[in-house]
Amino acid sequence: MKLAEGVLSPSHFQDHWRVTVPRIYSPQPNRTSLDWVFDEELATKLLIHPLEQFVWGSSDSAQPPPPRRSTLCGRVFKQGEPAYSCRECGMDNTCVLCVECFKVSAHRHHKYKMGQSSGGGCCDCGDTEAWKRDPFCELHAAPAGDDQSQSNINPEVVERMKIVASVVLSYCLRLLTHDHAPSLPNDLRLKDTEKDLLQILDSPDCYCTVLYNDESHTFEQVITTLTREMKCNHRDSVELVTHIDREGRALVKCNSFQVCDKLKTDIELCTAMFERFTSRHGPSLKVLVMHAHVIAHQLYAMKLLMWLQNFVSQEPSLRLAVSQVALGEATWGWSGAVAIGSGGVASAVMQNDSRMWKAARTAWHRLLIATTFMDYSTKRSMAILFTKNYASILKDFIRDDHDHSFSISSLSVQLYTTPTLAHHLIAQHDALFVVMNTFVSECNRRCNNKGRLEFDRNHVSMGFKRAQYILYDVKYLLSSVPSGFDDDLRKGFLHGLSLMLNLLVMMQGMDSVVRQVGQHMEYEPEWESAFNLHVKLAHSITLSLEWCSAERALATSAYRMALRRHADTYTHPPKVVKELGNQSASVIPYDVSVEPVSIHRPLSRFIAGLHLQLQRHGLGYHSREFDRPDKPKPSPEELIEPVLQTMAMIAQVHSGMWRRNGFALLNQLFFYHNVKCRAEMLDRDILMLQIGASLIESNEFIIHVLNKFNLLEWADADFEKRGLEDDQLRYTISMVEEFLGLLITVVGSRWVPGVGQVSNEDRTKKEIIQMLCVKPMPHSELNRSLPEDQLHETGLEAVIHEVADFIKPSGGNNRGIYKLKPHLYDKYDTFFYHYTREELSRSEEEQRNRRKAAGE
Repeated sequence: MKLAEGVLSPSHFQDHWRVTVPRIYSPQPNRTSLDWVFDEELATKLLIHPLEQFVWGSSDSAQPPPPRRSTLCGRVFKQGEPAYSCRECGMDNTCVLCVECFKVSAHRHHKYKMGQSSGGGCCDCGDTEAWKRDPFCELHAAPAGDDQSQSNINPEVVERMKIVASVVLSYCLRLLTHDHAPSLPNDLRLKDTEKDLLQILDSPDCYCTVLYNDESHTFEQVITTLTREMKCNHRDSVELVTHIDREGRALVKCNSFQVCDKLKTDIELCTAMFERFTSRHGPSLKVLVMHAHVIAHQLYAMKLLMWLQNFVSQEPSLRLAVSQVALGEATWGWSGAVAIGSGGVASAVMQNDSRMWKAARTAWHRLLIATTFMDYSTKRSMAILFTKNYASILKDFIRDDHDHSFSISSLSVQLYTTPTLAHHLIAQHDALFVVMNTFVSECNRRCNNKGRLEFDRNHVSMGFKRAQYILYDVKYLLSSVPSGFDDDLRKGFLHGLSLMLNLLVMMQGMDSVVRQVGQHMEYEPEWESAFNLHVKLAHSITLSLEWCSAERALATSAYRMALRRHADTYTHPPKVVKELGNQSASVIPYDVSVEPVSIHRPLSRFIAGLHLQLQRHGLGYHSREFDRPDKPKPSPEELIEPVLQTMAMIAQVHSGMWRRNGFALLNQLFFYHNVKCRAEMLDRDILMLQIGASLIESNEFIIHVLNKFNLLEWADADFEKRGLEDDQLRYTISMVEEFLGLLITVVGSRWVPGVGQVSNEDRTKKEIIQMLCVKPMPHSELNRSLPEDQLHETGLEAVIHEVADFIKPSGGNNRGIYKLKPHLYDKYDTFFYHYTREELSRSEEEQRNRRKAAGE
């Protein structure tokens, strides 16, 4: 009636809720979260049915029209739920199916992976951009001839849905972010005349002590605190703490304000005492005292969010109406006390996410996924809004201590992995720059006076660990290389790439080490943070190189930009002329055994990766496009210098010259060579030296390498006439071996597409042949020894049967193994540079035994 008269306002809904909600949902005195009970039937009858009747426009709780099957599943995963990804058809490894869809999809007959969801994601069934083929399961396939877009819902129903959504969403937002005041907002407080209705309560002035979850106090600490302060038994304490961990908070006392406030103080004192004993300086345990009616309204707000999600799930037109209201595209009436700016409730949820507890966050995330993500236009609006708020969302997440899956920042995986959305955001909303800028601003605080990242040995910053989640978003944005570029996309990508190069400059030369002479290193330096950063960034670097190589204009701009960064950040001492025989070269004097040197050279490696792509576009180092009028570009000698320093240091470590530097350096070398890191470390270093060898006159190149390895004296004709100490002689012999090994690798390793005329399949075959020369291997071990691409695929299955025979297990516990085809043993390469020393000696022994057995 009021709607027809044009006088309906949110206050009419709230007047009804103000009286009814406390009557049903107020917690009873002396109860906790474990034993409170509510009359759900009465709640449905008095609170939910009136809303449904209002939407459908009838008083007899009319049945809605039969649900129309959606072509999108959108089921939101709970934590620990199984999720399936198809290795053949998924656009990337974040494209997953729920159990119901997977069982009736074509992907069950393909190669698939099964994993556990960490919660927060949703099923991608029906999303044509998530799958290369077979995007629909049998449940969500659009029936032939059925026009899905034809809605049979009355427009008046849609308008009324918008009214309900507007009131419900602003009410829920206000209540679920309302945690500091002990009592309700004025317009939801009971008036004196209405209090008679609540004689059901022992005392109208009932308060609750609410204990909130955090990730810094242990289960045991909180259990002990509750047992001690509440005088409850151990089992109840365990159940309460489990409830707090699952839901994010629990009501532990319901009584008068004085009693509740005293318990709050006692709990805080008790946890403070734990902190003194454990010398842990984190945030104290959050305990709030709230009026019972606040708890009642918050409970109802949670029920409303679940109801709204379920109510619109079967009807696209109603879902669209709720999405438009949530995004602020359709507004109605007055929006309550919370100031909702542009972007509507969705934007306010993004900005207030860290103020809510776990269950409230999850309820909002599920509602937003189930509404705004189910339609392409609203998903796009949501992605734009998310990007606009990205910096503040991530700053909140970094300050927060809850897991990533409970943060609204986890929605990025749904938004940024959709190729058309990612490209639109990079082109029109500068998404790559926004995301990179958020991370680079975190890194700036951790730079030393030389502008290089520096990590504290005694304290690994949790904030920086959390900030590294941003690097996954960079990977998501770049995960699909566009088939064509317009000016906006090109400009947006290069703007983001300039910040990525800033980051590579900060990492270039970080964690540098100086050779210890005399006494052993006193404290092992912190090295893990730098490698963790590299591992998370490596795929983004590889992807950005793929973007650069997609087009000539991009490759030119990126290479020019990278060379400029190198010139701006690297200054070398004056060159010195060194002679060998009748040849001479101007070398850069830098003694690795005395000066600081680092394993981290990401800028040099990026330039090497980029250089490899130039030939595809008819470009080269000497192309006119790269000449600068103001300052010459770095010479090939300057480009290879940082990498050459690292190689010389590694050779010296292998020769035993760095023994006093402890295990930290050996661990760094292990990961440098390890399959997890080598694609963007060792492999790129070899590539850079190969590029240098092709650009520098060959005699000069050898003088540069000998100089860096301190072997110019050894190369002199009269070397043997000089007297050398035993140690010095031993080091020199080892360094010569390392030098010759490096030279063989630079000249002979041509199994990289672009260096030799080979494909990626040829490269994988080469790796498999060499690994099977060490010993026959089971599938899992062989797969682990190969580098993964950004889809976590190694390419093993595609080529394994060409190079190896599968031998079935013979005994009960044995595993089936792959053995190299006999005619391929001739391909064994003693100088294969991916071999560790142990693998090299085992492979040599294996070949000797095989030949002996064959009588060769």
